[in-house]
This record gives sequence, structure tokens and C-alpha cells, in this order.
Amino acid sequence: MQIWLAEVLIEYCCKEREKAEQIEAKFEGFGPSLYLRKFDNWCALLGPYGPAVHAILLEKCYDEGAMPKGYDPIPQANQANASE
Repeated sequence: MQIWLAEVLIEYCCKEREKAEQIEAKFEGFGPSLYLRKFDNWCALLGPYGPAVHAILLEKCYDEGAMPKGYDPIPQANQANASE
């Protein structure tokens, strides 16, 4: 998962590999924890790139193998953000 984050930062956020690897080293967890992070957490971790990475993540959540079958992260994410 950290590799995914570093590659997104390089590809979409124009980060140098060294900087992307420094950022991804701060990220704890594994695959599902990507979807458990709230929008504000992404912004805190990535600053101005947080919204973009969050949007890419939600866009990719329905790709083959991204999530367990039957789990829809978008309603849970919307529900969690609405309760704050």
C-alpha cells in the first residue's frame, strides 16, 4: 500500500521519488486502512495534495481487487464525514 501511495504522489502530484517515499513512510496500515481514513486525515497527511489523493482513491475503489466483494467504501465514507 505504501508503494501505491508513493507512486500516486509521483504520478499525479509531481513529487520527487525521495519526497514521495518520505511521505509514504509516515503512513501506517495496510490496504483497507486507505479507505478508513477520512478526508481530513488525507489533508493532514498530504496538505494540498490530500483532496486529490482522496479523490483518486475513491475513483479506484471499484477496480478489480481494490476492495473485498460486497463492501462499498463510498457510503461509509460519506456517512462518517456527515457525522462530524
